[in-house]
Amino acid sequence: MVTAARSLAPHVLPVTDIALRDGWALSSMSIAGASTYSPVALIRAPVAVCIGEPIPLECDCVVEPSSIEWIGSIAQAVAEALPGEGLRRKGEDAKSGDLLIEQGQMIGPLQQLVLQAAGLLEINIRQPRILLLNSGAADTTTQMLARLIKERGGLPLMDDFRGELARLITKHAADLVLLIGGTGSGKSDHSVDWLRAQGDVFCHGLALEPGRTAALARMSSCPVVAVPGLPAQALGLWFGLLACVHDHLTGFKAPRTTGALAAKIASRVGVTEVALLEQQGTQFVPLAIGDMPLRHLSRATHLLLIEARSEGYGAGQTIEPVALRHFADE
Repeated sequence: MVTAARSLAPHVLPVTDIALRDGWALSSMSIAGASTYSPVALIRAPVAVCIGEPIPLECDCVVEPSSIEWIGSIAQAVAEALPGEGLRRKGEDAKSGDLLIEQGQMIGPLQQLVLQAAGLLEINIRQPRILLLNSGAADTTTQMLARLIKERGGLPLMDDFRGELARLITKHAADLVLLIGGTGSGKSDHSVDWLRAQGDVFCHGLALEPGRTAALARMSSCPVVAVPGLPAQALGLWFGLLACVHDHLTGFKAPRTTGALAAKIASRVGVTEVALLEQQGTQFVPLAIGDMPLRHLSRATHLLLIEARSEGYGAGQTIEPVALRHFADE
């Protein structure tokens, strides 16, 4: 999920001083100088508190349970503490109106923790509905794209393509349709013909490697992209075009990294090429350009788009590649 608006602290956090440990709430002045060799008898009995509980107003520290010894009903401190030790001060996490979550930020476990702690149980999100239609034997590619979409905050919807594109778009209330497979010129490739028969095809063939057999179309007001069925071709199209479209729909701001190339990359002018990179220390080693062999995909840590007007990059040149995430642990 990606946030559609900024989330601000509705009030100070925490709303009062709270304990950061299980122990005894005390005034630090009342136990000043206390040690095991010089215990300090307490005039008032300490208050037992648990983690997260409010601290009494007259107390400014929380000591460990072992810091207090009891002799009958009389308590004595055998360790001193500084003001603020063992507790979180009122407003220390955030002041009222402080920015907690930025617009366009991905909501993960840490962001959920912050929102729950602030009492923000409902927020506005952008989650585009992306309809994936498998037009043939492209199951691997369909599953891969679904995981990429989900990872980036979208909602992947899958169905089989049986020729009724308009009905499927309406049925799933799709914001974007990816028609997967059958985009080439082979005898069994009919996806682009189906698109021409049912909608408006703007182009068939992109100056992008890999991903050049893709097509762009529209059915009513819904954009449709015909995606090559081969995983490497589809992956090139994803990073060369679809990820940008998806981020536009969600407002997601993808993080960037910088580093230096370990070796020269040469590229053809007139074609946007996707390069696979492996990070080694502070440098990026080129693995493949304009292609995605499986042996390199398993090693790649980053990806770089080389614009059509560029002839490439020299060794040592600073670049901003996109970090690749692997999905085996999902």
